[in-house]
Amino acid sequence: MIFLVFYTDSNRNFDNIQKQLTGYLKSRPYPDCLLATNGVVTLAALAAFSDLGIKCPQDVGLMGFCDYSWTWLFQPHLSMVDLPIYDMGTRAMKILIDKIENSQETVGKQHIELPAKLVIRDSCGAYKGPARNAYPHL
Repeated sequence: MIFLVFYTDSNRNFDNIQKQLTGYLKSRPYPDCLLATNGVVTLAALAAFSDLGIKCPQDVGLMGFCDYSWTWLFQPHLSMVDLPIYDMGTRAMKILIDKIENSQETVGKQHIELPAKLVIRDSCGAYKGPARNAYPHL
């Protein structure tokens, strides 16, 4: 099984990421699954798949990060790792405020674990049930 984690520092530029992914996918055997590290990479992967005639999930599975409200709009519905973004921001702000209030020049290393949730939908190739709307309130 070939599993590709695609991270880029292209300043989240969709066109550059799509070109990188398309070039990568053209040059070697397709991975079984691609893990896109942010929303822009997820969208660029879908565009690269379309450009190359790659069927998701039949040819390549796709997983993304952050269960954005738009993920259920695509066919196939996108599988995501749902991150606790609000909690991450809250923790970061508390560390920053503590640093400011205590006039600390440096903050020691901290190990903080927050729960993430795997949201299995069609794009990873594992979900076999009926299509689901993860955001029925929209």
